[in-house]
Amino acid sequence: MNFFVSEQIESQEKMTVSAQYVCATAVPVHKRVPLSNAQMDKVCAYLAAHLNGRMQVAGLAALIGMGRTSFFERFTMTANMTPNQYLQFLRIEKAKELMCDPQFTLLDIAFACGYSDQSHLTRFFKRYVGVSPGHYRREALSQQYSAQ
Repeated sequence: MNFFVSEQIESQEKMTVSAQYVCATAVPVHKRVPLSNAQMDKVCAYLAAHLNGRMQVAGLAALIGMGRTSFFERFTMTANMTPNQYLQFLRIEKAKELMCDPQFTLLDIAFACGYSDQSHLTRFFKRYVGVSPGHYRREALSQQYSAQ
């Protein structure tokens, strides 16, 4: 047998053994436990109240008495998104709500929702909503005025 071929087979055998080890040590999907409703409520309330602050997974985990990794996995399983994705979702929802009030500028809204400036808000808003904040605001305000 060629040296290269035997080395390749040996490498494949090692990968198979290590893959089996990883699968054997990983927690089976059916044994993973989501966060309780009370835990999710506490985390969600905290995030909603601190939209304009910096979020750290370790801080959220400590809030409900869990370790960082365990919290991250359980939150992601429960919400079907990471804590950061959920925070972005909350920020965008708050921005959409504030855009219906013409007294706020887009810069005011950006700061209120935890974005560093208007372009930061625009980047995330377009990613999540599909249109720019200005376009969304014009549509929302025109619907408000036509409903009156």
